[in-house]
This record gives sequence, structure tokens and C-alpha cells, in this order.
Amino acid sequence: MTPSASQAQTQAAPSRHPSPTPNALSAPAKSFLFFTEFFRSPRQLGAWFSSPPRVARALAEHLGLENARAVAELGPGTGPVTAEVLRLIPPSCRFFAIEKNERLANEFRRRFPGVDLVEGSASELIRHSREREMLPLDAVVSSLPWILFPKDLQREMIRDVASALKPGGRFSMITYRARGLPLVRRLLDLVHETFSVVEGPIVVRSRLSPAYIYRCTK
Repeated sequence: MTPSASQAQTQAAPSRHPSPTPNALSAPAKSFLFFTEFFRSPRQLGAWFSSPPRVARALAEHLGLENARAVAELGPGTGPVTAEVLRLIPPSCRFFAIEKNERLANEFRRRFPGVDLVEGSASELIRHSREREMLPLDAVVSSLPWILFPKDLQREMIRDVASALKPGGRFSMITYRARGLPLVRRLLDLVHETFSVVEGPIVVRSRLSPAYIYRCTK
């Protein structure tokens, strides 16, 4: 039997990026961990569930990750979006993530032991990128609960993301609230002020809650 072209390509150029390890928590255990951490720090997580697979794929796709040189992820949680990013980026691409929640960071490390994870604040994106000599970034992927941040912090972090990106670099973000809400409108005003192109919302429906994804270009 002759292998398909996609199979041959996969065999010829295996990715050096790690796949999720089977030693991580089961899906129900991860859901329970995220649920308990949400009630411990609701403003830090923003939702009581991690990104469903369809949402994770939509957040990572259409950003040009297949040709990226340097990518960062903000707020990966237990890593559902990370798995999609690692699937898309080439073997030569450098990648790191920043997660503030200690328990989620610990589970992330169990699931992705070979991935560079910073346990700290996403507001330090530029510093951590500079320390790794990764500036400018090709793309930034974010699952942060942006609408819960104070306006000044939103502005600072959105501008930092744009500053970290190369010209034409891509940024994706998510909310679980419709854009008609005042908090969402305030956030989108800042995003439109900062980026030259803003696409969305791309609505991804799941059994938990509709997700509203925005893709931005510097």
C-alpha cells in the first residue's frame, strides 16, 4: 500500500515539538482542577472550564504558525491551545508560554515536560521574550480573561503584545462574552486602536459556552 502524500511528508519531517504526555491528568481530572481553580481565583481564569478542542483549534489556526520563527502563548492553563500550537508550528520555531496559576502550571509541566513555561505574569511578555532572544515574535496566542482586567492594565498589555510582534505579526484572543457588552466593547476599542486589522468575532459554539475569537494583525 502506497502512503499518502501527507503521510510521507509527516514521516520525512517529524516535529521536534513534544506531544502531550500520557502521565498527565485524565480529562475529567483536568476539568475538575480547572473548575476548582476558577472558584479560587475567578478573575484570574475568567471561565470555569478550559478551552474545548474546537475552540483551541480556532484560536491557533489562521495565524501563519506553519511558517513562524517565534511564538508565545499567554495563559495556557493545562494546555489545550498549546497542543494545537505545537501541532502547527515548524520544528525550527521557538515557543514559550506564560501561566500565572501555580496548580495549572504544574499540570502543564506534567503534560508538556519539554515546553518552555514561565510561571508568572503575562504582563512580562516583552521581558521574557527578550531574555530568550526571541523578539520580534511572529505570533502571540492568548486565552487570558481580558475583559476582567482593569482598563489601564488592558491597555498596557495589549500595547506590549503589539510591541513584541514583528510588522504583520498576528495575535489571537478569546472572550466568552458577546461584543455588545460594555466590558467587551471597551476591550475591543483598545484592540482597534492598537492593531491595523482586527478580524472577528469568529464565533465557535460548544456545549459549554459560545467562544468569541478575534484575530489581529500588527
